[in-house]
Amino acid sequence: MDVALVIVASVNFDECPIDQKVPIILIVIGALDIAGKVLSLTFYNFKWVLARHLGTICGILTWVSFIAGSVIIYRIYEPNYEKELGLYCNRETYLFGFSLFTMAWIILVIGVIIGISYICYWLITFQPESEPKANQDNTNTNHVVNVNELF
Repeated sequence: MDVALVIVASVNFDECPIDQKVPIILIVIGALDIAGKVLSLTFYNFKWVLARHLGTICGILTWVSFIAGSVIIYRIYEPNYEKELGLYCNRETYLFGFSLFTMAWIILVIGVIIGISYICYWLITFQPESEPKANQDNTNTNHVVNVNELF
């Protein structure tokens, strides 16, 4: 998906004069995600600590770019797709970015709902056992008495 982001945005780079940041943000997100995956593979294969830190930085920058891209994409919804009518944005570029951001937000919301549901389930179901009160002794009073022990 990341390679497709870079390719679609690069091919139609000058085709979104309504907001030139649309193809730029798609290229940035795609490139950062590709770099993060390469750095992650480098860390796991060679255990280079620098690759791990650079991968973390790429991940953070991808999230920042994702939020900025959401603002850019949703702010101009729905743009003019026809060149002849003035300011426009290429249909494929815009709709590819729009669908990508929309799917990502839907998955994020579903993940948050599932996470919150799991936490609530865990809090309700897995209550810690109550500890004995301080003024009670810990002896078991419900035991069977052997009659031979009494005499």
